[in-house]
Amino acid sequence: MKILSIKRMGTLLMVVGLAIFLSATCWADNHGRKPAPGQRPAATEGVGDDLERFQATIEKKSLETITTNTGEKFAVSENTIIVGTDGQQVSIRDMLVPCDAEIGHRLDNGVRTAERITIQRVGANATWHWTSERSN
Repeated sequence: MKILSIKRMGTLLMVVGLAIFLSATCWADNHGRKPAPGQRPAATEGVGDDLERFQATIEKKSLETITTNTGEKFAVSENTIIVGTDGQQVSIRDMLVPCDAEIGHRLDNGVRTAERITIQRVGANATWHWTSERSN
């Protein structure tokens, strides 16, 4: 009778060990919540260590570009991640200007494209209105 219970305990330990191993493997493979198709990534994603960083005051925005106080322009797209002062992601439409920000960008076919904009301070007279590129 004791031999039978030792065999059962061995089998039980093997099953429990296998379950722990599989759950640990699945846990280690999980790199966090992935956005659903069509959903924008979370604000902490897409930081990009390979991005060139630029500190500036963003004076103007349109749906296609942002313009700094020194007149430099950066293209923006639906993939540009904009992080507000509260750490939450905002859209280009809801971004308040003027604002001090760190602009992470890369050069795409001669065009500086903003990949990530981290807003650090919003001006006292800031507004969400944007400018039209055609009115210039």
